[in-house]
Amino acid sequence: MEGSAQNKALTKVLIVCAVLFALSLTLFLADTAAVRGGNKPVFACCFRRADDGCSGRYFGLGYWFDIKGQFLPDVPEGLAVQNGVREANGFFFGIRLARLEPTAR
Repeated sequence: MEGSAQNKALTKVLIVCAVLFALSLTLFLADTAAVRGGNKPVFACCFRRADDGCSGRYFGLGYWFDIKGQFLPDVPEGLAVQNGVREANGFFFGIRLARLEPTAR
């Protein structure tokens, strides 16, 4: 009886871990698509921001991006500033999976 209860508890823990991993992977892939398109990540939050228009480290659920870019809201037309991601590295659970450069718009 005791072994059966432990197996059920272990099964529940493994299911929760698998669901969290799948959720994290899904969010990472969605944010990777956003960054590849030249935008900021949708689900990750920036906690280490630079003073150059939101370059920095964006953290998500088990992943992060190191982004270099410009995200200034209102740029006068005569100013030669291109908004968007210039360069980014994506890490999933500490492993760099991709070096991203946005696709041409």
